[in-house]
Amino acid sequence: MGFMLDRIDDELKRQHTIDDRIQIAVCDAIDIYAQERFRFNETFTTTFLTTGGQQNYNIFSDINFPAVQGPIQVYHIDFLTITIPPAVFDMPRVQPEEILILTQTGTQMGQPYIYSFMNENIMIYPVPPTGTPGTGPVTQLGLLVGGTGYTPGVYAAVPAVEAGAGSGTGLVLNVTVNSFGQVQATTIANGGFNFKVGDVITTFLLPGGGSGFQQTVTAISTTGQGPFLMTVGGHVHLAAPMQPVGASGADVIGNRWFTDGEKLIRSRAKFELAINVLRDPDLARLMSPFAPEYNGGMVGATYDAYEAIQAQANRMNSMGRIRPMLF
Repeated sequence: MGFMLDRIDDELKRQHTIDDRIQIAVCDAIDIYAQERFRFNETFTTTFLTTGGQQNYNIFSDINFPAVQGPIQVYHIDFLTITIPPAVFDMPRVQPEEILILTQTGTQMGQPYIYSFMNENIMIYPVPPTGTPGTGPVTQLGLLVGGTGYTPGVYAAVPAVEAGAGSGTGLVLNVTVNSFGQVQATTIANGGFNFKVGDVITTFLLPGGGSGFQQTVTAISTTGQGPFLMTVGGHVHLAAPMQPVGASGADVIGNRWFTDGEKLIRSRAKFELAINVLRDPDLARLMSPFAPEYNGGMVGATYDAYEAIQAQANRMNSMGRIRPMLF
């Protein structure tokens, strides 16, 4: 409003003697066009594949985002989905600190199910694993060999490891040891990642020692390894002035609110002032919102700005890449 007051006052050369009337005229001009849903903001949708071990994806520099044209354009992420063929799942957005808290140990890996957007980065959780085809978290273990010498009891969250040179890590079991010192039962607390069917599991670090336990992996989750197909949709806005390389003259492309939209409100305000305050018919004709045939053949500034905005709206509508921006 302050900018409008100063600019219109300078254009009318009134030395701030009618500031209150200028403010009323600006508000009237906005009210006149408040029901118009001019369209300035374009949307984008793009897809990318996750990379094993990578949590953050920069929508401005990452090569996975070819549809995003520049950092000054993106201002809102509308949605993010993950596709696990044939199903598509919505990824709820959370606050960045929630993901930072969840990943503070740096060990949580698996199929992502939430995301946040901060500092031009999409952060996903859990971190996609660095697995290879045919590997994944353990979902089922076969018949066990109980071993001997274990201390009877029920133990929660016992780290389990694979015997041999396999790459599976992160498996955690709940273990029950019977009165004979043998492992009687196990349940999976965390399936880990990078295990293969047929891997043989042994447990360590039970109080009192013991040896000889083993179980074979009989099933894994193949959907939790990735890479995962993500789809991102959002809004971009075109800041003005923004000219392509080699352009000359007036603004060529840009957010029309900062060009024709501002001109529309300013011109209409001066038209209202010319009619209701200044009683200046020449200024009224120059700022007229009416078609030339109703304005003595002259294209008024308000009419010109309005037509320019409508032309831009029609162009964007034909491209199917629009969302309304309300006053």
